[in-house]
Formats: sequence, C-alpha cells, structure tokens
Amino acid sequence: MKKTLLSLITLFITISAFAQSPELINYQAVVRNAEGDLISETSVGLRMSILQTTATGTSVYTETHSVTTNTSGLFAIMIGGGTSSDDFSAIDWSAGPYFIKTETDITGGTNYTTVGTSQLLSVPYALYAKNGTKFTETNEGLEYDGGNITLTQPGATIKLTSPDGTVYELGINDNGQLSVPTSNAPSTSPTNFYLYGSFNNWDASTALQFGNNIAPYSNYIGLKYFQAGEEIKFLAAQNESIVFGGDGFSNGTLIENGNAITIPSNGLYRIRIYFTGNHFDYIIESINITFNSDSLSYGTDGSGEFFFFLFLPANDVQNSVNIGGFFYGDNLNDQSLDVNGPAIFGPAAAFALKVVVNFNASMLYEFLF
Repeated sequence: MKKTLLSLITLFITISAFAQSPELINYQAVVRNAEGDLISETSVGLRMSILQTTATGTSVYTETHSVTTNTSGLFAIMIGGGTSSDDFSAIDWSAGPYFIKTETDITGGTNYTTVGTSQLLSVPYALYAKNGTKFTETNEGLEYDGGNITLTQPGATIKLTSPDGTVYELGINDNGQLSVPTSNAPSTSPTNFYLYGSFNNWDASTALQFGNNIAPYSNYIGLKYFQAGEEIKFLAAQNESIVFGGDGFSNGTLIENGNAITIPSNGLYRIRIYFTGNHFDYIIESINITFNSDSLSYGTDGSGEFFFFLFLPANDVQNSVNIGGFFYGDNLNDQSLDVNGPAIFGPAAAFALKVVVNFNASMLYEFLF
C-alpha cells in the first residue's frame, strides 16, 4: 500500500469571541497529499491541540472533529467547538506563546498522524481582553457597555498605585465633588489657611482667614458657630487654586481635593490646623463659652452680627471668660479679650455681657446697659 503524507496549508485564522460562551477561533485549511494533490470531498478525522510555550510544549487544550473537505480540499472548523474534555475558556492567553498542532486521519477515523505545528503569531485579542484583563463582572459593581465604565456600588472608589507602591483613591461625595488626592502632603506648603463652605455658598473670594500663632495655640486657629449639616473645606488662598478636604469630622489629615467635612450639630467650633513634619493635620471640636460659671448663649442683634451673650445679675461682677477651656481677660482694658488676661469687671448697672468671637480667634466684649 502506498503511504500517503498530508500537508495543511492554513489559509487564515480569525477570532470569534462572543459575550457569552462559547469563545471560538475560526480555523480553515486545505488538505493535500504528498504529491500536492487536493484531498477533496473526503471525510477526514481531525485532532487539534493548543500547546503552550514551544512547538513541543504542554497541551493546554485538545479537541477532535470529523470534517469533510470541499471540492477545493478545504475544511473549516471552530477551535473551541469540537469534542473535548478540556475547558477552552480557561486558557490564559496572556501566558503565551501558544502553538496549534494539527493531526489528521484521512480515512475519517481516529488513527491520527501529525501534520504540523504552527505558532499563533497574533494573540487572540478578543479572548485575551476577556481573560487577560480580568474585567470585574457587573454584579460586582462594575458595568462596561463598550464605551462607558460605570461603578454601581454606592461609595465606590477608584484606586491608583504610584510607582513607589502608595495607593491613592479617587472618590466622590453626594454633592458631586470629586476627591482626587495627589498626595497626603500638600504639593506646596501654604503660608495661610482659609475656610469656606456651604455657609458662604462655596465662595472662595469671601473665605475666612485662620488666625496664625494666636496664643495659646501656636498654629492655625479658627472659631465659628455652625449650623448642623453645613459643609466646609480649606483653602491656601482666597481662590480655588489649592483646595483641601478631610478624611473625618473630629480630626484627620488635610488632603488636596479631598472630601468636604460635614458639621454634625449646631454650636461653636474650634478648628485647629497644624504641621506634623510632612503634612497638615486638623482638629475640629465643639466648645462652650462661660462667664462666672454660667454658659453664654448664641444670639444676634438683628443686623446680621452674631455673638454670644449672658444676662447678668444686678450686682458687680468680676471674672474671666472661659472659651473652650482657656481663660480670657483684658490686658489693656480695651474691651478685647486676651488669654490669661486680668479678670474683667461688670458694673452693677449692666444687664448683659456680650462677647463677639471672630473667626481668626480675636475677641471683643462689651456690657449692655
């Protein structure tokens, strides 16, 4: 019997990847005998293997087909759609190179003879995009519609890793304000700090300047009465060239383009900002004002000026004003309050004490008659 040798001339390989299984590689070839004659209109047994790393490497997938060539000796199959006990979708196309090994039995049986092995010179990109990039499924909070990527989980963030391995998070709050931290440390070290927020309609040009090195704090200090739910941020100037947010209410680290801080309840608050060596931290605390052990109330004179006041008894009063745990008196008898200054004297004719607290921690007082 004359021994017949076969050769396969591969015409083309294309990728056919679908949104759902199966994922397939379209494979077509021409079968010829050793003399170069076409093997046409013949039933041929076919075994296809995908080998990893080299032409004689480990098979990661094998399947069989029974095909019939046409008048031109051509057959066409879908690799991934044959008979197999392997999982085609489990191939990691990023771990190549890969080779396709073709074996045939021209009698249509399973007595296969190796015809040839050829390298997949082009990675099946559609399959690599599915398996190699590890896109998270929609039910895990990520949606991709071919043009837009949507994070569906409330409060989700995008994590970015710098070359030194530091992880930063891109987030957004309920007001649509982005948190885009470029660093936990300011890119420029501010020489002043300002406060703005919902209380002034986020107008940077009217932001309030912190006091600097005001005794007894020796750092940036601000005192302000807030309504519950008001939001605040910090500025390096009365513009939005450098905006800082925070990472918590009562204390935290200033973060460039960080989230706004929400005030939890009505009251007078003391805000301190201080440098810790490579970044600025802050402390926000609710405080009280007392005089002669009695708490002052928050009030207004009807003209828009807000102040703290206390109704006095009908007798001479002499005492210090306690503001957030520090005692204030009047050093120069000029109706301004100074930390650890002499106690102030209230005339018997006065019916109330009025204390005006400015944001920069300067304070004035007067007696009302």
